[in-house]
Amino acid sequence: MEGLYTKARVIAVINHKGGVGKTTTTSSLGAALASRGFRVLLVDLDPQSNLSQILGVEQPESQVAHALLTDAPLPVINVSENLSLAPSDLELADAEMIDGIILTRVDRRLVIHKEIIQTVRQDLSDFRVLNTEIRLNAALKESQYAQKDIFQYSNSSPGAQDYKQLASEYVTHFGN
Repeated sequence: MEGLYTKARVIAVINHKGGVGKTTTTSSLGAALASRGFRVLLVDLDPQSNLSQILGVEQPESQVAHALLTDAPLPVINVSENLSLAPSDLELADAEMIDGIILTRVDRRLVIHKEIIQTVRQDLSDFRVLNTEIRLNAALKESQYAQKDIFQYSNSSPGAQDYKQLASEYVTHFGN
């Protein structure tokens, strides 16, 4: 146990899927280790910057993308005792050269979804937020389980309709 105090360790929390607990695990494990006296640096490499946001850092002056793309030093913000953060924000997504932002898993019946959509469209006006919203739809998950694309699985489902509309919007904005 004493060796952990003198040697740096790297713990990577990675999964290609969303909603599997990466941010929750990273922030919770980091806070738990910090509370036990370990010095912890969390590095937010997600352009959605959820980790930075839940730790209270929004729109940082300097962020991970600056350090990765220039000679700037890695920015480190002290969050609490023994817990620091190298923050990220959507500028990292810009560095990835994304064409636009697509809103997915949308349920407009929920007030929080309406508020998030409004915030995204207002706060990210420098980015192209596509008009098409992909509605929350069971057929989309079911098609993955069936190992078929949504059009093979349920061509008339709301999910299939939304992705057809998204394809049309994409071609209109970005060419064929």
